[in-house]
Amino acid sequence: MEAEAGELRSRADTEAREVLVRAEEESRALRESAREASARVRAGGDATAEALLGEARRQAEDLLRTARTEATELRVAAERVLREAVERCEALRLAQERKQAEETAELDRALAAREAEVTARVTGLVEHGDELLSRARRERGAAEDTARLLTEEARERADELLAQARLRRERIERETERVVRTHDQRREAVRQHMAHVRASLATLTGRGLEGLDGSGADAGSGPEEPGGPAVPGQGAPAE
Repeated sequence: MEAEAGELRSRADTEAREVLVRAEEESRALRESAREASARVRAGGDATAEALLGEARRQAEDLLRTARTEATELRVAAERVLREAVERCEALRLAQERKQAEETAELDRALAAREAEVTARVTGLVEHGDELLSRARRERGAAEDTARLLTEEARERADELLAQARLRRERIERETERVVRTHDQRREAVRQHMAHVRASLATLTGRGLEGLDGSGADAGSGPEEPGGPAVPGQGAPAE
């Protein structure tokens, strides 16, 4: 638009200068013509020459006025075109600025909405993470408590089993000692009974105990078995 207005202004100035040049050339031509006419008719009188010169001046002035008027009109037209172009450019600039402002505002709103959405999602994720962390801590605490209780129960059960094992071992040891004592008592009773039997046989046969030792060795070995005859007057020890 500004280039078009400048071109119109330049063209108007050029045409105005051309009109002025033509007017000056015609004025010179008229002056020359008048001068020649004046020279030709000088003999006819100065009045005719003055009249021609005056006419030439009037024509030159008319041409100059016409040229100035046309130049002014062209300049005014060029300025009007330039003003209209500037107004159109300004209107376009304002429209572009409004459009850009609207697009910027829309972009700002979209960015603000997106930022709010991202902030909300991040906040939700953080809260969810905190909740998971709290739940994990609670579950870990519960697991630790459960493990501690199980450990204590296992320790108590182990102590109980150890105590039971000690009691059972002591009972077995006592039972073993009792059985050994009972066996020793039976063997002593059998030995005493055999000694009594030998003494009785020696008295009945009139043979000494030395004679009975050779003949009764085999017989004396039998009652020493746990299943041999019971000692008279003695019962088996209570189990």
